[in-house]
Amino acid sequence: MRYWAKYRKDHISGVGRIHLLPCHLLDVAAVGYLMVTNNLFGAADTLKQVGLEGESGAQFFAWLLSSHDIGKFACSFQREVWVGGQEDCRELVCQNFRHDVLGYAFWREIFEEPEKLEKVLPKSELGTGRKAGILDIWISVTTGHHGVPPKLKENLRKLCKMLDSSQWPLET
Repeated sequence: MRYWAKYRKDHISGVGRIHLLPCHLLDVAAVGYLMVTNNLFGAADTLKQVGLEGESGAQFFAWLLSSHDIGKFACSFQREVWVGGQEDCRELVCQNFRHDVLGYAFWREIFEEPEKLEKVLPKSELGTGRKAGILDIWISVTTGHHGVPPKLKENLRKLCKMLDSSQWPLET
């Protein structure tokens, strides 16, 4: 399956161009890393205020940004533009939630399972529960649309339960 992150149709030729989702996630993470290492927009200064400095701060920020659009892996997003190889998405009845809500719900589902959480979190002296509590704030901003936390439905837990493995083609 070819997952897309961005789509633009050339109005002259009528040809659609896509930016593949894995490439987009890595591009944004790389830019975030450079923002911190070069202190662009005061990124390093801001991270320093919360105890994240130097290389570890840059790596944390890049790691965080690498999942900013993870909700775009959901079929409900992928079905918006047919780029081929998405047969599974054409057949599924997908939930109609924005990709920011789906990305945040995906993380919240991982937060509920400590053994999965430990596999994806950066190494730290903090316990799993404490890391999840701290990261919940960061993840809500990261998965939000341009830094605005996702507008969650009344019951996030209900949303997380609605997302079964057929909605998320990635192995969690």
